[in-house]
Amino acid sequence: MKRVRTGERILRLLSWMRPWRCVHYVGATVFGILLGYRIVGPRFDLTRSVIAAVAVFFNFQGMVVLNNLIDSAIDRVSGKKTPLSEGAVTERVYAVWGFSLSSVGAVAALFISYPAFLIVIAAHVTSFVYSSPPFRLKRFFPVNTLFIALSTYLAMMFGYSIHGLTKTFMSFPPRLTLLFMIVFTLSLCFKDRLDYRGDSEGGVYTLFTLLGERKGSIVSGILVCASYCSVPLILGYPALFFAAVPAGALSFFFLTRNPFREEPIFIVYFLFADVFIFTLWRNIELVLPKI
Repeated sequence: MKRVRTGERILRLLSWMRPWRCVHYVGATVFGILLGYRIVGPRFDLTRSVIAAVAVFFNFQGMVVLNNLIDSAIDRVSGKKTPLSEGAVTERVYAVWGFSLSSVGAVAALFISYPAFLIVIAAHVTSFVYSSPPFRLKRFFPVNTLFIALSTYLAMMFGYSIHGLTKTFMSFPPRLTLLFMIVFTLSLCFKDRLDYRGDSEGGVYTLFTLLGERKGSIVSGILVCASYCSVPLILGYPALFFAAVPAGALSFFFLTRNPFREEPIFIVYFLFADVFIFTLWRNIELVLPKI
């Protein structure tokens, strides 16, 4: 590996933070915070909310490092740019970097509450089982997307725990648990398209390695459309179809076109998420148990 100056090494490490996925997880946390305030109240805790967002950011980056360390060979085949594939750092330095990120995230969680810290531990266990031998459940579809959905759910519950505290899971609306697990298990399979070549050689069974890149893209697009349309069905709020159908159609188009890029799919998702959050904020009775 060629010699790289310390400052340049740090800049390269900072440049590979998977910003779209990071916004997804931090966004889930912010949604959990807002939902907890709307359901539990009684006041919005800005300090702990900011700490929660910071904690999720650092914990997610630590999980990214773990995944990159284990998938370094696959990433080189796929042509994915990571600090390891670009030769910016050694595996040892990168492992220390990942441990440091996760440690900062865990300490930040402790500043919020002990239940929040336990949720972070659960998220790290989920990430380890997903990425690492001997389990490495990312090898099996649809278990891999189910675990990503679970990680997203835990990020949301982490934010919600600011208000729910020890009753976090007891007070959380069951309908939203069902919605999140179904929607993200169906939709997040699209993330594996860019890794198709590496996953094929690495024995990772995704929708794309099982069906081929073209058929996998079509089926993945259908599943993403189904996930959007399931939101108004599960909520029992048909008006949301006016946002869900265009979002699903656009996602299908972006997923099946060449060359493939993730960014437009994430943008559509974030725009729909804004509509969803606004709708839920105005109609919180949609998810509250009827007495």
